[in-house]
Amino acid sequence: LGLYVIAQNWSHKEVRDRKFEIIEEVCRRYDIDGVNLNYIRHPVFFSRTMRGLPVTDKETEIMTAFMRRIRRLTEAAGARRGRPILISAIVPDNLRLARNVGLDVETWIEEDLIDMVTPGLGYAPFSLPVKEFTDLAHKHGVKVYPCINRKAPQHVADSAVSEGFRGVATNWYRDGADGLFFWNLGTPFGYKTGNELVAIRNRYYAALPHLGDPAEMKYRDKLFCVDDRVLSYYQHVTSTPPLPVKLASGKVKRIPFTVGDDVQSAEKEGRLASLKLVLSFESKVKQDELALRLNGQVLKGGRVTADDQRQIEYNLNARFVNQGQNRLEASLKNRAEADANPVTLSQLRLWV
Repeated sequence: LGLYVIAQNWSHKEVRDRKFEIIEEVCRRYDIDGVNLNYIRHPVFFSRTMRGLPVTDKETEIMTAFMRRIRRLTEAAGARRGRPILISAIVPDNLRLARNVGLDVETWIEEDLIDMVTPGLGYAPFSLPVKEFTDLAHKHGVKVYPCINRKAPQHVADSAVSEGFRGVATNWYRDGADGLFFWNLGTPFGYKTGNELVAIRNRYYAALPHLGDPAEMKYRDKLFCVDDRVLSYYQHVTSTPPLPVKLASGKVKRIPFTVGDDVQSAEKEGRLASLKLVLSFESKVKQDELALRLNGQVLKGGRVTADDQRQIEYNLNARFVNQGQNRLEASLKNRAEADANPVTLSQLRLWV
């Protein structure tokens, strides 16, 4: 958390007042529809977080009181103009992580302090427990809009972002999400201008016409993944990704992942062209030294596809893949050099 050494400490009234003044000015001067409070950019509000500790109850109440103050402001401004000003909040990946940094999202929802909530900022999208939020929020009329970051998942080639967007969105809609929130969509982190920048944005925006409607995505290509590494300065507010894992002889690692699509029905309807599982490793690997089961079915017939021999593909039968929860069990077959030459599974991709 060294990045946050100049973070403002919300225990000081002056910090809270300054934040409030900015929001108050916007509500007073402009005909806005709502206020979006991004509590993940950046997620340090008290010094205990800098030391890796959960904040105190008193500090949590400071943040809740600030939210009540914002709600009173927007209610008054909305009454004056005859049209409400809504409040949305971007919060950590789950309720426990949110409370650890001082954000009592459960109370915000129960006290009607927000109208929309965005869990996470898209750094571990396939691990995001969206249903935890929808089960709570929908009881109180609050909408849930999880976030697709620049890439969903991370580390996927730009040419495959549409498939990744559709995969994660399908999972989230299945868990009750009301819509999607986007962050840094089409934003290159290398300096780009002109036609090159336009081409990058067009590639990312191509998926947008279909993402608002699950029915529109039903038979479109998708990519379902297991999250791997998360940026260090977001790890304390992001779900812990299942990968990478080091494999060993006789020790089974279980990697869960979700597939929102019903690939078995799609195959029966003649709409499934291919189903491909791609496993990537941090070093060279041979198919015959792996012991793999997918939902109890032994995986056979894999082929090394990358030039550096770090990737193996399996063409799957649809009956291997469940709609909903799936599990890959992985270990190494007995070999003397197992400990001397560790094998680390770094990525899992299911192409539909």
